Amino acid sequence: MSLQSTAKYYNIQYTDEADAELKSSTHLNKICPKSLHWKGYQMIEYLHNNSGNEYFSNNRKHFSANVYSTEPITQDKFDELCVELLSGESLANFLVGESSPFHSKTMGYDPKGLFVHDTLATENNKLSFIEEKLPANFQECILYHSK
Repeated sequence: MSLQSTAKYYNIQYTDEADAELKSSTHLNKICPKSLHWKGYQMIEYLHNNSGNEYFSNNRKHFSANVYSTEPITQDKFDELCVELLSGESLANFLVGESSPFHSKTMGYDPKGLFVHDTLATENNKLSFIEEKLPANFQECILYHSK
């Protein structure tokens, strides 16, 4: 799920993908902890699983969304996530950073190995293949699984 769709859902004006991510994450980081005592991916999971919005209800037909972790991930938990991703049926979005605003990246698997897609990277560096080693500043994570 893109943060552009989240921005649209909350009627947040944005100029491009990076701006949508920053404004959506800032919005979710304000409302989630104060009102609901949730972190951002808990709100994403809730919207995916419960929203009547056409975008979310259509996505539910194709994939599930479940929070994998709301805390910084340990190497053991990351190893378990890698096993899940090796099926080729799942993608994980995770937050990286030391403090707000965080930045999300998508991790998955294809025949070449585990990859990380970074929407804010330069055009030539958006996709990189990684070892099964915990990336720096890996924070909370949501797992999307194909139906």
